[in-house]
Amino acid sequence: MTAPVRQAAHHVLTDVDRNRYDLATALDHGRRDLGDSRDRALLGEIAFGVYRWRAALDHIISQLSSRALTNIDDSVMRILRVALYQLTTLDRIPPHAVVADAVALTRQIGVSSASGFVNAVLRTYTERRRPINFPLIPACKNDDIVEHTAAVNYLSVTLSHPRWLIERWLDRHGWTATAAWVRFNNRRPPVAIRPLLNRLSQSELTAKLRRAGIHTVPTRVAQRGLIVTEGSISTAGEELTMEYITQEEGAQVITELVCNLTATLKNPAILDVCAAPGVKTVGLACNGNPVRVVATDYRERRITLLRENLAKHNISNTSVVQLNAEQPLPFTAAFDVIVVDAPCSGLGILRRDPDIRWRRTAEELKTFSTRQLRMLKFASEALRPQGWLVYSTCSTEPEETNAVIQQFLSERRDFRVRRPPTPQLNNYIEPDGFLRTLPFRDGIDGFFAATLQKQIP
Repeated sequence: MTAPVRQAAHHVLTDVDRNRYDLATALDHGRRDLGDSRDRALLGEIAFGVYRWRAALDHIISQLSSRALTNIDDSVMRILRVALYQLTTLDRIPPHAVVADAVALTRQIGVSSASGFVNAVLRTYTERRRPINFPLIPACKNDDIVEHTAAVNYLSVTLSHPRWLIERWLDRHGWTATAAWVRFNNRRPPVAIRPLLNRLSQSELTAKLRRAGIHTVPTRVAQRGLIVTEGSISTAGEELTMEYITQEEGAQVITELVCNLTATLKNPAILDVCAAPGVKTVGLACNGNPVRVVATDYRERRITLLRENLAKHNISNTSVVQLNAEQPLPFTAAFDVIVVDAPCSGLGILRRDPDIRWRRTAEELKTFSTRQLRMLKFASEALRPQGWLVYSTCSTEPEETNAVIQQFLSERRDFRVRRPPTPQLNNYIEPDGFLRTLPFRDGIDGFFAATLQKQIP
């Protein structure tokens, strides 16, 4: 009988690989049938680990197998990846149990003809019958790569990233930055939280968490956030969880930027486009200044998530409107601040969502940018003169960042790029006036924001 957690891991990977769900949603489904908290934690460890190290795991399989990877059934590849991740990384699990479960799983999912193959591959690894060789770190002089192909092989195979993405980053940023970036992406992200500033301060939240046995340190780039260093916020208690949001530090920077824009306005009206699941919306609604927020999204499931998050934090100054942001919006030009946190490739948050690196292609970037520009143009119609339009993405790629803004400005001459009035973020605002965080430089996920102001006719 296969261990339930390893069955669940196979189902999670299947759901993600077949584009049924992203990894976070697939894990949420997979954990529902696991009663033991240790199993739920192990499921997350295995699933995240497989997607972080998928290229390296496939490289091991290629060296252990007599078959080409393209000739191995997808289900069998998933079984082998899960087993090899455990064998290479999780030394508390007995190897014989991992191998036995992998073989049993082939029968349970209807590929029993592959049981002998799976057994042979895994036993070849556990018994060290064959050496495993990885591409080595290339020779570099200063930041110049002596052997470009060797660099791509090392970063894409040994450090497990898509080749097309490595090529892009090397061309733009060079060896040192790219190597630091992919290593950053392969580390586990810390838990970052942000207090709801109309209820308590950063120091008050720190003290409350400490009394609950949870220790934190301030975020380095974001001004109000905390990083959990000891303990689990899941033990904080329901009453305390209403007083903060769990939000990655790079996303907190975007929230702070918008909050600073509203600080000098009297009871401003904010439109939050593509707002689900609502974490940012809660942060905007509870930023310590009186505001009115309209939060929108399109799909029914995302609207439900948005409403649930607002209800969880007892938010009363926010309305929810279901709409398609790629069509004209049902609003007059009445908003003081509009935030277009557009759907994007997510290539800036590969540390947090490692499955994205394998689900994206270079060709998709143009599709994303076309949608982003359309949303930005329709949203801009709802902004009053002298209002602020904030465009943000969790992407680092030029097609989804600078190029979108340049195209928008070429069509809308009544908008200007304005440096945001956020002195504390000056180190992250580049000469073109755009805010950008880069993992290899800033130690947080990659985010982009442009602040545009609408001119008086």
